[in-house]
Amino acid sequence: MSEALTVGALLRAATAWLREQGDEEARIDVELLLARAMSVDRAGVFARLGDAPAPHERLRFEEALERHARGEPIAYIIGEREFFGLPFAVRPGVLIPRPETEMIVEEVLGFIRERGLAAPRIIDVGTGSGAIAIAVAKSVPTARMHATDIDARAIDLARENAVRHNVRDRIEFQEADLLDGVVGSWDVIAGNLPYIPTDSVARLAPSLTLWEGRLALDGGANGLTPHRRLLAQARALLGTLGMVVLEIADDRGEAATSIFATALPDAEISLLTDLFGRDRAVRAILGSREAP
Repeated sequence: MSEALTVGALLRAATAWLREQGDEEARIDVELLLARAMSVDRAGVFARLGDAPAPHERLRFEEALERHARGEPIAYIIGEREFFGLPFAVRPGVLIPRPETEMIVEEVLGFIRERGLAAPRIIDVGTGSGAIAIAVAKSVPTARMHATDIDARAIDLARENAVRHNVRDRIEFQEADLLDGVVGSWDVIAGNLPYIPTDSVARLAPSLTLWEGRLALDGGANGLTPHRRLLAQARALLGTLGMVVLEIADDRGEAATSIFATALPDAEISLLTDLFGRDRAVRAILGSREAP
């Protein structure tokens, strides 16, 4: 790149280059990398579009750009990702929280409001970075949260994020396989479990399999093995009017609702779709109808 490039010119050139590498979110990615290199937010980048970046800023940016071009996700380069309006620390090996998972938080909050739960008890299964549990805890200060994950690295990161957002005293973290070892009666069980079929994992982009790890992605033969196992555990932990809501792959709706209906025959089962009409989650509310 030319030595005389301004921040604006650097932004345009780097965006074009990343698009050639197949980055579908090249513009936003470049803005985030530039902001990190310049130690400003994205608004700060736009405030300096006509300026030439300092040599150390440009060097940091080009090094980060090379890392991303080799497949490293932007979130890991920057060290954080926003979820539900909150910044979360992220590290390789732990799933990066995605915007689509915010639907799970919204469903939990909606259920709490609808039922008028003054002190809701909620389990976040497969918590990863702690995104769901922490977002709910921040939104409902009276909630009691329990978060599990089979990966000790994820539990450590989730605890770190809980401290960052001042909710550590309201979330109990447990290293566990789904709901193993969890006791008590709970109002909600929610989670974003691995949902990619095993034979599809190998075809994923290296930025997923190499950086986020197979453990957070592989959902078994049909992408619903963890869901089936969790539902078998859930009934014993839910109150008579409790809810289960789990994220699924966008082509698993019919299979997932069938699994939910079999496991929870007296529940009202709903397939939830996103703004584009894609399958996104399945929700079961107990006590909504009589068992057949």
